[in-house]
Amino acid sequence: MLRHSCTLAHRAASLVGIALVADGQSSAASLNGTWAGVLRNGSRSAYTTLNISTAADGTKHVDIGNPIGGGSEVLEGNVAARVEGDSVWLPLRRQAGWLHMPGDRLWSRVGPGDGAPLVEFRRVLYLTDNEAAVYEGTYHFADDGSDVVIATAAGRVFFFQTKDGRSARLNPDGTDTFTNGPGGILHVPVERRWTLDRDGAGRAVRLHVTATAGSPRTATRVDTYASEDVSYPSEALSIAGTLRTPRAGGRHAAILLVSGSGPEPRDGFDGTEAFVADWLTRSGYVTLVYDKRGTGRSTGEYIDDNYDSLTTDAIAGLRYLAARPEVDPRRIGVWGMSQGGQLAPIIASRSPLVAFAINTSGSVINSNEAEIQRTQRQLELDGFSREDVQNAAAFQRLKFRYACKRDNWDEYAAAVAKWKKERWFPDPYVGPPSAKEAKAWDFWKCGEEPGVYWDHFTKPILAIYGQNDGLSFTKSQVNRFKQAMAAAHNRHATIHVLPGVGHSMKVQRTGSMADEYTFLRYSLEYFRIMTNWIERITTDERKPR
Repeated sequence: MLRHSCTLAHRAASLVGIALVADGQSSAASLNGTWAGVLRNGSRSAYTTLNISTAADGTKHVDIGNPIGGGSEVLEGNVAARVEGDSVWLPLRRQAGWLHMPGDRLWSRVGPGDGAPLVEFRRVLYLTDNEAAVYEGTYHFADDGSDVVIATAAGRVFFFQTKDGRSARLNPDGTDTFTNGPGGILHVPVERRWTLDRDGAGRAVRLHVTATAGSPRTATRVDTYASEDVSYPSEALSIAGTLRTPRAGGRHAAILLVSGSGPEPRDGFDGTEAFVADWLTRSGYVTLVYDKRGTGRSTGEYIDDNYDSLTTDAIAGLRYLAARPEVDPRRIGVWGMSQGGQLAPIIASRSPLVAFAINTSGSVINSNEAEIQRTQRQLELDGFSREDVQNAAAFQRLKFRYACKRDNWDEYAAAVAKWKKERWFPDPYVGPPSAKEAKAWDFWKCGEEPGVYWDHFTKPILAIYGQNDGLSFTKSQVNRFKQAMAAAHNRHATIHVLPGVGHSMKVQRTGSMADEYTFLRYSLEYFRIMTNWIERITTDERKPR
C-alpha cells in the first residue's frame, strides 16, 4: 500500500486543496475512485462522497455527492470542486490548516487544539458477492451472551447486534478486516475495527471487535438454525433465495419476506431482510427471502415497480414454502417492508396460501398522494421554509394532475419554467420530467391505492408504522388503514405506531435522510411486537375449530 502525505495549497479562503505525494512520487492517479466522509464547519457536518475519475483525454474530474446533513452550511454552492495536477480542491466555507493522508484516509485539521478534522474521508472498497458471502452468519460473544449477525447485500457487509439493535455497514479495510463509522453507512470517524478468522475451508469462524478506545472482544460463529440457498420457478424464470429453518423438528409456521422498492437483493439494500429473517427463525419460524427477478441470482429482467410481476414472484415463493416438509401450509404469512407492505394484500387477493400478513411502513394511500407527502416531509425535515414546502407541494399536484388527466400541460410547463432554479426542484425532492414524451407519465398515471386491496382483507394483519417516518405522514396512513379494516369488517387487525422510529424501523429523532444514514440502531420493540403477534396468531391457528 502506498504511504501518502498531504500538504495544503492556498488558492482561496473558502477552498481546501489536497496535494498527495506517494513515496516521493506524484500520485494523482491514486485519487481515482470513491471516497466517503464528512465535511465540518463548526457544529455543522455534512456527509457526502467524492467520485474522482480520469477521462480518456487525461482530464480528471471530481463529483461531490448530494450532502446529507448541513450541506449548505459547509459547502459553497456556487463553486465547483475540481482537480488540478495532483490536488483536489473542495469548496468549503471554512479555511483549513495542514492536510494528511496516511494510507487510504484523507483528512485535514484546522489547527492546533481543534478537536475534529475539517475534512475526513476514507476510500470506499467493494467486495464481490462470493468474497462477502464467507462472512455471513451469527457470531456469539461469550463474555455477555450477546450475538451479532453479519449479512451481505451486493458485496456490501452489514452487522446487527441482537442485544441493542445496533447496525451499520462494515467497510473493508484489508483482507478479513473491516471498520465501522458512526452511522448506518457512514465511514468516518472510525469507531470499531473488525477482524475475522477463517477455517481451513475459507469460511469465517471467529471475529474480533476492537473499539477505538477499548479492548478486543471475540465472538465465535454459531449455527442456530439451518440456512440453505434455494431456487424455485416463477413462470419461465428461476427465483433464487435463502431458506432459514429452525433446528427443532416438526412442521413450523413460515413467513415469506417481500422487500421494498428497487432492485433489492434477498437481504435488502442494508441487510434489513436478513436481520428480520434471522430474528424470526430464531423465534421458531421458517423464513424465505429472495432476490427480485433480474437481481442477484434470480433470472429475468427487473422492471421497476411492476406490481404484477412482483406479485407473481411472491406467490411462487408461497407455493415453494407450502411444498417444504418443514412448513405447515396452513400457517404461511407474508411480511412486507415499504413497497412489500403495499404488495401484501395484492398477494393475498391472488393466493389462498396467505394465512396472515405483516405490513411494515407500507403505504395505504394513493401512491401519487404519498409522493406529495414525501416531498413535503423531506423539505420540512431538511429545514426549507414553509413557502418552499407549499410551492413544491403545489407543483407536485400539477405534475400528477397531468400524469392522470393529461389536460394541463401549458400550466405545468409554465410552473417548470418558474420553479426550475429553486433548491427544492431537482432530485431528491421533486426531479420532474420536462417533456411530454417522458416515460414517467405512463408510470405514474393516476397512482395506485393499496388501501383498495386492504378494504377486502379479512385475515389476521399486523401493521407497524414509525411515528417519524420521513416518506409520508404517518397519521394519514394509519387513518386510511383503519378505514380499510372497517370496510373489511376485519376483527383480526392490530396497528402499532412506534414513537421515535423511522420508515425502516430504525430509531430516529426526526425521520430526515440525515437521520436515516447516521442513526445506528433498529427498534428492538419492533422485533418483539412482531414475534409476539406471530406466536399468538399462529398458535390460535393450530387450535381445533
